[in-house]
Amino acid sequence: MYYLMFYTVPAKTAQSLSYVATHELVPGIIHRVDVGFTHGTFGLTHVQIFRHEHQLYPTTPGYSFAWDNYVFSIHDSYPLIEVPYNLSIRMWNEDNTYPHAIFVGVEIEPLVVTSPGIGLSGVMSELGLLQEE
Repeated sequence: MYYLMFYTVPAKTAQSLSYVATHELVPGIIHRVDVGFTHGTFGLTHVQIFRHEHQLYPTTPGYSFAWDNYVFSIHDSYPLIEVPYNLSIRMWNEDNTYPHAIFVGVEIEPLVVTSPGIGLSGVMSELGLLQEE
């Protein structure tokens, strides 16, 4: 499944007053995240992607994606297996005059539970995410 979200970030949106959009997804494994900037953003529009209060992308806390006419493509294997199944997109725009358009795409391999009632540890084990002690 590929979720595609488009945003227009208003001019003069400070980082401290970021525009935040939360999106419900399906349980599964995030395999790819795309963050795209249209021509004319000139690195003035910033994007961070969070799961709860933990910054996922970019992986360096406090950093953001910002570019012009470019798509960042991140390949990952992030398990999205606990409710709520959502990501928060935080955006701000340092341009004093113009709003700027960006997009975020998320590719998820949906979780298929082969044994109902096995619980979180069982699902993690089936996905190969549980460490043996």
